[in-house]
Amino acid sequence: MLLIVGVFISSFIYAQNFPEDPYTAYYPDHVSILLKTRFCPKCNLMKADLSRSKLSHCVLHRAILSHANLSWSYLKNCKLQGAILEATNLSWTDLQFAELEGAYLKNADLQFSNLYLANLTGAYMVSSDLQQVEANETNFKTANLSNANLSGGSFKKSNFQKANLKNSKLMDAVFLNADFEGAFIQGADLSGALWINGKYCKTGSIGKCIH
Repeated sequence: MLLIVGVFISSFIYAQNFPEDPYTAYYPDHVSILLKTRFCPKCNLMKADLSRSKLSHCVLHRAILSHANLSWSYLKNCKLQGAILEATNLSWTDLQFAELEGAYLKNADLQFSNLYLANLTGAYMVSSDLQQVEANETNFKTANLSNANLSGGSFKKSNFQKANLKNSKLMDAVFLNADFEGAFIQGADLSGALWINGKYCKTGSIGKCIH
């Protein structure tokens, strides 16, 4: 009898630590671990509300953060290599010096975030929203930014070598001294952008900056 009760209690406790559907919800234990230790690689944090969290120097490489809310959070110096951040709310988030190589950021909201010196090499950022971001000296080398919105952002001295910016919105953004060697910008709207040479692009600059 005691054995049966023990098994029941253990099963109950075990069940409380996991979501009903691990593909549509986060693991409560993983959230607790992250907030206590800032170390949670490969964790399931899908749809978790982590807004305004202080997580600088966190380790979250290959973690699942799809549809999570990380707005107004501090993720400075965090390691997020290969993390899944699809449709994640990262608006107003401090991501300075963050390591995001190969991260999946499709449809992510990065409006007004600080990406200074962040590493987004090879990141998948299709249709992501980077309006008004501070991304000076940021590495976007080989990143896929097709259909992304970079309007009004600051990208001074940033690296866009071999990046895919097809059909992206670059209006009124600042790209002074940025590196676009080998970048693909077909269909990109550069109207009003301050281009790499210090000159503004005229309205109707599509696929190239017309001075």
